[in-house]
Parts: sequence; structure tokens; C-alpha cells
Amino acid sequence: MKDKLQLLFDYQLDFIETHGSMARILGSEHWLPQDEFKALLRQQREQLNAFVSAILSEGIESGEFRPVSAEVVAQSVLGSLMSLWGNAFLEESPAPASNFTEELMDFFLHGLGSGHEI
Repeated sequence: MKDKLQLLFDYQLDFIETHGSMARILGSEHWLPQDEFKALLRQQREQLNAFVSAILSEGIESGEFRPVSAEVVAQSVLGSLMSLWGNAFLEESPAPASNFTEELMDFFLHGLGSGHEI
């Protein structure tokens, strides 16, 4: 499951790095009425959330990931990736995708804790 999560990050971050200008085009072009555009974005978000939740659920069931809410963590994963799309939209160049993949994998697999109880 870790491999699938890493592939997801690699793919998404490479896509953002390669096609960041697409975010600016889509953000400035209104090729669909606003309600239809929102519905399309909502549908894509729900599909991605279900996809990431399935990866996480499978990892939880296999014991590779600890028991957490797959839906909440999926939202967090997608939120991290969407913030990078926001950078692309604002024409801010993120670090190379490979650097982000390592950092995101470390964060999502090991969290922020230092191992000390709070």
C-alpha cells in the first residue's frame, strides 16, 4: 500500500510540475456555467477521495497502516496536493516533485510526533 501511496504522490506531483500552467488556464477560463463547473469539480474530488480512501483502507486492513479514518486522511492527502495546485495557479514554482514525494510520504507515514507522549 505504501507503494501505491507513493505512486499517487509521484504521479500527481509530476503532473502538477509538468502541467502547472493548466491550473492558470482552467482558473481563468469559464468554459462551463459556474454550477456545472462546480459539479464537475465536486465529482472529480469525490472520485479521487474514494480512490485514496480505498488505498488507505486496504493498507489499514492489511496492517501496513495503523487504524485511522481513511476518509479523513484521504481528505488530508488531497488537501496537500491541492495546495500545490494552488501554487501552480499562482505561478509559484514548487520544489521538484521528487522532493515533495519524499516529504509527503514521510509526513503521512510517520506524522509530526517525535515519539514522545503528549
